[in-house]
Amino acid sequence: MLSLNEEQMNQSEIDWLVANKDQVDFNGTLRSLIWEQKFAHLLGAKFVDKPGYDLIHPTLKRVEVKCSFSWHLINKTIHFQGLKSKKDKCDNFLFYSGILNQVALIKHDDLFEDGVLYEDPKGSLHFRVKVKDLKNNMSKKSYGTRARELWLDNLIPFV
Repeated sequence: MLSLNEEQMNQSEIDWLVANKDQVDFNGTLRSLIWEQKFAHLLGAKFVDKPGYDLIHPTLKRVEVKCSFSWHLINKTIHFQGLKSKKDKCDNFLFYSGILNQVALIKHDDLFEDGVLYEDPKGSLHFRVKVKDLKNNMSKKSYGTRARELWLDNLIPFV
């Protein structure tokens, strides 16, 4: 017979997230949704979660938030996916790397320039950025890709 825990059912969503943070940490979709709303608050934007964009900002207009919470490729690369469906639907992308605690704000047209995105064999588009190099860590010249230049040139400083 199926049963539910009444105490947990009556717990607020925030209390539940805090109490179950170890489980939530593995759910990228839920974590991303929380960060989307957090960025809306921090930027003074409105969270709308529309197809193609997540936020409406007075000057940035339609902003799509993308989050990554782990390394990609042997602790040297960060990776954001699901970009093909966002083409021509937003004005800016806000990329957040939880592992680096870095945020980059990149204009839509800059992201979709030739040579920036990786297209996998299935036709999906990915933003892959090599952020660590065995030599000259974080030097643009040591890797030289447009993706890396966009990332480094558009990092938002924390104050």
